[in-house]
Amino acid sequence: MKLTVFFLFILIFRIPLQGQQQVWTLEQCIEAARKNNLQVKQSKLAEELASENLLNAKGGFLPSVNMFAQTNLNFGQTIDPFTNTFATDEVRSDAYGVSGSWNLFNGLQNYNRYKSSQYEALAARYDADKA
Repeated sequence: MKLTVFFLFILIFRIPLQGQQQVWTLEQCIEAARKNNLQVKQSKLAEELASENLLNAKGGFLPSVNMFAQTNLNFGQTIDPFTNTFATDEVRSDAYGVSGSWNLFNGLQNYNRYKSSQYEALAARYDADKA
């Protein structure tokens, strides 16, 4: 009985393995190697990172705008000086604001950061093409 189960087990699991075999051509092997190459993937990620850094450097020229809203609620008891009794007070205050800033000149730091990011993006693109 054990021998029959063993042979049956081998037959069942051997059949799908035969169907999995595929003969690859040289072109398919080269294409699979290019697609799964770690250096190619890393160079593409480096290119994406450089383009994001370039976008961030462009954002350095934009103004910044900040908004805020605040509300306070204070309540408690005080002694009324005229009647000498406790009075319950509630004070609510709201504050809203908008502020903005725009750096007009900072020693050409933003411009130099932008140009550096441009060259880094170009170098990453060339590295990706080379890989």
